[in-house]
Amino acid sequence: MKDKISYFGLEMINDIVYVFGGSNGTDVFQYLHAFNLNEPQRQWTSKCSMIERRCYVSSANLNGQLYAIGGFNRQTRVRSCERYNPESDSWQYVAELNYGRSDASAIVHDGKIFIAGGINDSGIESSAEIYYPQLNQWRLIRSMSSPRTSFSIVSFQNKIWALGGNDGSKR
Repeated sequence: MKDKISYFGLEMINDIVYVFGGSNGTDVFQYLHAFNLNEPQRQWTSKCSMIERRCYVSSANLNGQLYAIGGFNRQTRVRSCERYNPESDSWQYVAELNYGRSDASAIVHDGKIFIAGGINDSGIESSAEIYYPQLNQWRLIRSMSSPRTSFSIVSFQNKIWALGGNDGSKR
């Protein structure tokens, strides 16, 4: 990639790696770049940029579409979410999160997107939400037992597990 970035979203759909948003330490980006693992040229291509700038963004690949969820725009933790359609190379807004959050962890499980934890404008979150794509709606579910950021969630044996993290005072 030509830009040095961190705190970006990353997903893979059909052997194409998508990198979006992020920051170079000064600016927050809304770019989307793609890298097709099957093309011999082995180069990044620019795609349609997100509607909003965001770093520390959570992401998911649901039904072959890319979701950019929450994040930080250098002013506030955002509630907005966008969905990218690779076939039309276009973004559209989907329902907003109940809470603005960045540095959260997201996963697809049972045809829905789960997001938990992260940082809001007041501190570290323990809340969790589920996105129902058929309803285009986020619903709050039972919170985690402790607030977390910089952690991962995984789906295992039909449950969602939160692993590691930082609660603001300890890891």
